[in-house]
Amino acid sequence: MARPEPAAQVVLIYRVPKRKRAGLLRFFREAFPEYEAPGGIHMSLFESVQEVGLFVEVAAYDTDKAFRLDQVRVEKDPKMRQLLGRWQKFIEGRPEVHLVRNVPVIGKVRPGSRQKRRTARSSRAQ
Repeated sequence: MARPEPAAQVVLIYRVPKRKRAGLLRFFREAFPEYEAPGGIHMSLFESVQEVGLFVEVAAYDTDKAFRLDQVRVEKDPKMRQLLGRWQKFIEGRPEVHLVRNVPVIGKVRPGSRQKRRTARSSRAQ
């Protein structure tokens, strides 16, 4: 069954020195299940292909309530505070932190639709 569209996502962007990369991945094998434990939270980790060591971590929340409750947990839960302290030892500098929401694209063009063909013709005319 497909996951619902996330209500909110927290995106963290940070750098990890090459010598700490393996440790970060081991850490996340332990930490991600803890982060996701309350339910309604889905963690993902990405690494730049162009810039090895540049990571993008995403926490996707099923509902606004799950997001709000997790913010309280991050601020007050001793286990979460301890995990975040360990995580900070892997990264260089301060992470960029962004709270983002899905933006639905309205009026998508279907392949082969009349609008698409019209756009293609007007482009060739110029």
